[in-house]
Amino acid sequence: MSLNGHKVATYATGRAFLNELDPTKTKCVVCEAELPDTTGLAIFEALRERNIDAPFALLLSHDDRCTYDKAQRIGIAHVFAKPLVNRQLAAFVSGA
Repeated sequence: MSLNGHKVATYATGRAFLNELDPTKTKCVVCEAELPDTTGLAIFEALRERNIDAPFALLLSHDDRCTYDKAQRIGIAHVFAKPLVNRQLAAFVSGA
């Protein structure tokens, strides 16, 4: 799938993403904070454990200060709260 000139892959669960991930084709990751089977924080940590350091953006469904603070502590530099400003997310993806 393509979106705004970028090749995009989507996954129903965190497990599906981690199982199907091709690090050579992953330029950045945009991940919801809450997934059906895990959290975006756990996905970030799993990527780092695999030495995959693709730029990572965490999407919060609401202003969740606790999750935001933990994301910052573990090294997630890009945290976006919904409603998203499309320009910010597009700039993150383009910059990656």
